[in-house]
Amino acid sequence: RLTFCLVGVAAPSQLIGRAELTPFNVGRRIRLRDFTRSELQPFADQLTREGKDGDALVDRIHYWVGGHPYFTQLLAGLCDDKVVGRRGVDRLVQTELLSAEGRQREPAFSDAERRLLTTQFEGESSDQSRSRTLEAYRLLLKGDFTAGEHDEMLASLLQLAGVATEEGGRLRIRCQRYQRLFDEKWRRNNLPNSESRRLRLAARRAMWRVIAISTPIVTVIGILALWLLLLVRARDSALQQAKKLATENSTLAYHTSMALASEQF
Repeated sequence: RLTFCLVGVAAPSQLIGRAELTPFNVGRRIRLRDFTRSELQPFADQLTREGKDGDALVDRIHYWVGGHPYFTQLLAGLCDDKVVGRRGVDRLVQTELLSAEGRQREPAFSDAERRLLTTQFEGESSDQSRSRTLEAYRLLLKGDFTAGEHDEMLASLLQLAGVATEEGGRLRIRCQRYQRLFDEKWRRNNLPNSESRRLRLAARRAMWRVIAISTPIVTVIGILALWLLLLVRARDSALQQAKKLATENSTLAYHTSMALASEQF
C-alpha cells in the first residue's frame, strides 16, 4: 500500500486536471485549526518557569495572532526579559509583524497578499477576479461574510490565504494581525485602476494644498495693492489741491500787487 501526504494550502478543485480521473472523491479533507487559548497553556507554563508572567504574555499573544501556530511560537520565543506585560507584547508585535521590515521578513504576509490580489478565476479577467475577491474581503472586514451565501471559491480563497477562519458557517478575520495589515485602506488601494485613482487623488490634494497656501498670499498682496492704490489716489488728490492752491495764491498775489501799484499812482 502506497500512501501520499500532500502538505500545503489548496482547494481540491485547484489540483484537479481532469475531473474523471481525480483521486479526491475517495479522500478526506483534514482541517488544521489554530490553537485555542487552553492549548497554548504549555507556552505560558514555560514562560512562567523562566520568571515571567506567562499567562499575561500568552493572553496577549493569543489576542494578536489568534492561535496561529507559527506566529505563536515566534512571539513566545522572542519574549525575553525586556518584554513585560501587554505593552511589551504590543511593542514586540509592532516590531516583528506590523512594521515594514516585518512585512518583508515574513513570507506568510506576501503569500496572503499574492493570493488575494493575483488569483484569477476561470472565465474572468484578472481585474474581475480581483474586484470580486476584494469585495468579498470587504464583507469579511465588516463581519458580514456567510460562507453558504457566497461563491465557495471565494470562501476557500480567503481561508487558503490565511486571513479568514470559519466559525458556525460564517467567516471572520483570523486575528488582529491581519486586521491591521490588510485593512480597508489596503483594500481600497488595491482595487483595479486604484493607481490611476491614487494619482488623481494626489493631484487633487496637491491642487487644494496650493490653493490653501496661495490664498492667504494672494489676499495679502491684494490688500497691499489696494492700500498702494489708495495712497496713489490720495497723493494725486493732494497734488491737485496743492496746484489749485498755488494757482489761487499766484492769482491773489497778482491782484494784490496790481492793487498796490494803482494806489501808488
